[in-house]
Amino acid sequence: MRRYVLFASILVLTLICASLLAGCGSRQSAILGAWQLTGDVDELGLLSFFAFVDRIEFLKDGTFVLPNFMNMSGSYSFPDKGKITFQTTSYGSTTYDYELSGDTLTFYESGTPIVFERAK
Repeated sequence: MRRYVLFASILVLTLICASLLAGCGSRQSAILGAWQLTGDVDELGLLSFFAFVDRIEFLKDGTFVLPNFMNMSGSYSFPDKGKITFQTTSYGSTTYDYELSGDTLTFYESGTPIVFERAK
């Protein structure tokens, strides 16, 4: 009986870990690729992470590149559902709310939407 309980506990923990990892992986795979800014971000000001970003590329290894802004790069992660964190050596760590709907990726900075379309 003791072995059964131990086996069942290990199985449940394994399934929980697998489902958590699968959820993060699906968010990452959906965002992979290049995205092009569709609007104007001048109202955000020069201190905004998006102030000079008109294109962003998300890579499989958890990094991103801003090819039109000195090829700046860093890492990204999903701390919670609907949130993405960018980490760079220059700007540190910043977390944004985001929505992904088909080929439209929207970040929110201080309530202001920053809309990107999947680059073709």
